Amino acid sequence: MRDLGTVIKELRKEKHFTQKELAAGVCAQSMLSAIENNIYVPNSNLLVNLANKLMVNLDEVSLATNFPVSSKYNFNDKVDDLCNNHQYHELLQFLL
Repeated sequence: MRDLGTVIKELRKEKHFTQKELAAGVCAQSMLSAIENNIYVPNSNLLVNLANKLMVNLDEVSLATNFPVSSKYNFNDKVDDLCNNHQYHELLQFLL
C-alpha cells in the first residue's frame, strides 16, 4: 500500500513539475512538501486541485485506493472494512 504523498510526488516528477510549480496557485510549497512527506493529509478540495494541476484522474490519487488514513492499523482496517461493506452510516459514526 503506497502512501498518498508518495503517489503525488511520483506523479509530480512524472509530469516534470518542481514542487514550486505544482504548488503555485494551489497551496504553499511547504504544504506540498508536507503532503509529499506524508506529514499532512490534504483535504478533498486541495486533493482535487492537485489532481487537476497534475492533469490526472482523481482515481489515481484517491483515498479509495486504500491509502492509510492513520498510523494506527486498527483504525485503517476498520475504515476499510466499513467502506468495503458499504456501511456508510456506521463509518460516519465511527469517524465522528
